Amino acid sequence: MRALLVEDFGPFETHGIKELPDPAPGPGEVIVEARAMGLNFPDLLMVEGKYQHQPARPFIPGFDAAGVVSAVGAGVNRTAVGDRVLVSLRHGAFATRVTAPEQGVWRMPEAMSFAEAATFPVAYGTSHLALRHRADLRPGETLLVHGASGGVGLTAVEIGKALEDLGVFHFEEPRPHYDLPGLATIADTLDIPIASGEMIYTHWQYRDLILQGHVDILQPDIVKVPGFTEFQKIAALASAFGKPITVHNTQPTISTVAHLHVCAAYANIPYAQEYNIEPISIRDEWPILKEPLQVIDGYLKVPDGPGLGAELDEAVVKRLAAA
Repeated sequence: MRALLVEDFGPFETHGIKELPDPAPGPGEVIVEARAMGLNFPDLLMVEGKYQHQPARPFIPGFDAAGVVSAVGAGVNRTAVGDRVLVSLRHGAFATRVTAPEQGVWRMPEAMSFAEAATFPVAYGTSHLALRHRADLRPGETLLVHGASGGVGLTAVEIGKALEDLGVFHFEEPRPHYDLPGLATIADTLDIPIASGEMIYTHWQYRDLILQGHVDILQPDIVKVPGFTEFQKIAALASAFGKPITVHNTQPTISTVAHLHVCAAYANIPYAQEYNIEPISIRDEWPILKEPLQVIDGYLKVPDGPGLGAELDEAVVKRLAAA
């Protein structure tokens, strides 16, 4: 058989296709003649040695594949030779003959193509894991979906349609900000509001996002746009087009302080800003603010001192700069 073989970690294009002995199924295993394989972002990380799961080398990478069962091992009882199946593995899918445990193999619906099946497990599985197991989504809750590009982004329309009755707050970046036709397609298809703009810098780009991307909510980041002057222009543009703003903010220190003032100053920012609750070194380990921001009952107080109202701990800043 032929397979992509990783002998040493490195960029994807540095790995070659090798001729290897045909596999034989062991107990509980299935051999699948691959007709299609799905390439996902974790595959790229794995071959470079950057993924959390690192197989012993040499190894065959690949999470997803689809094909026809050609052999089964002892103890296999729900899969038969000739079945059209999709395969989900931790690695090993990038081969003409894929070896998989039976629990990682599922029969495909007749209407599903091999190409569709090979792109299914990681993309849809990631979304399902996020909603059911990580978020533990329950009736009556409001869901804020941070979209993504690539395989997961391509499922945004389908997943979004299924979520419309669950009170989803908005989809954030279901397509990259520069894919204006893609954003427009999703925005025109879903009743869920589409939000975008965290990675763009000028009010001209936001104009295109509104007119060509059809987004419902703008997400300027005052650190990127940059500053209050350009933010004023974006806020005026949003107001003229009747678009609300949800500021993008991932650094819960100076960036948060600046955004607090923005949220307090403009009427068309009806939603709370993002506030990262994950461990952040400059807030939690070495706080750079002399008086750290405190979230009380879901609210942050707008600092009322000079300037932004927050004072830096210069000793901590110098120590971090020297690190």
